Amino acid sequence: MKVTKIKILSIVIILILLTTTFILFYNFPTKIEAEYPAIQYNEGYPDSVVQTKIKISGTLNRPIIGNKTFNGQFVIKGYNFSKDYKLIDVVFSNFTKKSMVGSLGYINNKNGKNDLKIVGIIASSDMEKFTLSFYDSEKEEPNPEKQIKISAPSTTYEEGMKIQNELIK
Repeated sequence: MKVTKIKILSIVIILILLTTTFILFYNFPTKIEAEYPAIQYNEGYPDSVVQTKIKISGTLNRPIIGNKTFNGQFVIKGYNFSKDYKLIDVVFSNFTKKSMVGSLGYINNKNGKNDLKIVGIIASSDMEKFTLSFYDSEKEEPNPEKQIKISAPSTTYEEGMKIQNELIK
């Protein structure tokens, strides 16, 4: 009788340890292969809209405890650095209950010199809606009025602003 209780208790403890280990270390990965219509714009300037596309290919890791991460490619049509440079793994922090923020860091070694491009991102927790924010440093100096935003999926300024506003609320 005593041996049976010890066996049952041992099995229960082992199951609890296995479950805890699974919860702590499993990333619940989600493969993402998507191409979205998007608009590039300067906020406050509806006439600045340019149609573009975003192609995402990679894995979103969603651990129960800790920050979500994305590794793969995040290509912005019209910006060669997003295709030619290596995307550093993106670490997301929760922003609201339904959105997360992070930085897309693109790195390349040109002629022995490192080149780094940073693009801010606020995205829905499933990455089906997002807004990117950055300056095209090769063309001009940073200026809040010249900050480039790209929202997807969208085809009009109104849709892009709606996505951005949904993600920050």
